[in-house]
Amino acid sequence: MEAAGGEMVAARWDFSSWPPVPELGLGNTCRCAFITVSLNARSIYPEVPSADHTLYIHAEQFHPERATWLASQVGLKILGEPQMSAL
Repeated sequence: MEAAGGEMVAARWDFSSWPPVPELGLGNTCRCAFITVSLNARSIYPEVPSADHTLYIHAEQFHPERATWLASQVGLKILGEPQMSAL
């Protein structure tokens, strides 16, 4: 974040797969296994400046509960409604 300074930046991390979440009936999957952080930007595409940062958890459209589960693993919660992304 320090390297971004005040510039709008988006960084994406891809993973080999999401782990299974038995309590939600979800097996492991390699589809949409990535996260994106937007620094100094309001959206996943750094076009609109912002004073803060946003972390996007990408999950299969039919299993958005995986994102909620992931956030809860680090004591956080999802803010806002699910969004569809072309990424």
